[in-house]
Amino acid sequence: MGAVFGLMMFGVFLIGVPLIVLAAISKSLVLLGIAVVLVVLAALALGVISSTLTGIYSAAMYRFAAEGEVAGGFSAEMIQSAFRAKKK
Repeated sequence: MGAVFGLMMFGVFLIGVPLIVLAAISKSLVLLGIAVVLVVLAALALGVISSTLTGIYSAAMYRFAAEGEVAGGFSAEMIQSAFRAKKK
């Protein structure tokens, strides 16, 4: 999950930096402010969504490990695949 959101964040900055540069070239403080705010809001939104989904998944894995219950719309196969047997 971290890799997917990392790539999405990279995409935000890949689009955001040229957007800010173009706004700066236009010498319009309004456009520059809007561009910076949009990039920051997009990055914050991705961070919040990533953190929330990671927390939900971690809670589901903990519940499975502690109680053996699968909840939250996850399949038993998905949760079990997160665990590996120790190598001896």
